Amino acid sequence: MQQVIILSLKKYLEWTAYVIVPFVLAVLSSVVVERELYTFYGTLAEIGLIFILLLKPISQISGWISLRQLVGLRRPMGVTVFWLALFHGAMLIYERNLLWSDMMGLDNYLFYGVVALLGMIILGITSNNFSLRTLKKNWKRVQYLAYPVLFLTLLHSAMAEGEMIKFYVVSTLFVALKVWAHQKTRKR
Repeated sequence: MQQVIILSLKKYLEWTAYVIVPFVLAVLSSVVVERELYTFYGTLAEIGLIFILLLKPISQISGWISLRQLVGLRRPMGVTVFWLALFHGAMLIYERNLLWSDMMGLDNYLFYGVVALLGMIILGITSNNFSLRTLKKNWKRVQYLAYPVLFLTLLHSAMAEGEMIKFYVVSTLFVALKVWAHQKTRKR
């Protein structure tokens, strides 16, 4: 019974992620042309990315069945994060009328945001069954791009907010949880 609920939830989330989310974001972005909205998209994308990537190690460490079931829903959650990141970046670039030269430089938070967005685009394009069948074993390798995207996203937002401690704390927490989960699963 619980498996049936998870499968129907997954289908609903996939429909929402692939169709409803981009439609709603497109409508909102065309009606409300405000920097705060696009910044909010970025905040949601960052929180979603952190949640998705922490979900697996926490479920491995805790052994909670409900968390393990959520791990199977990461792809539609990731597609939603992709749309949020895409609209965040595209609309801020459009609204601020930014040029490539405005975003270059290792001391510029926009540089890390653009690189993270390019990674999210690759992840978003390959987050479907067609790519899974086409890329086969390489699909998982492409999806590992989510890890550098996480660190770039954290660096981007921490620099933009002037709060580098956020980058160090969340990055350290993520690495520690991944190592702990790896050690725990290796012992099994």
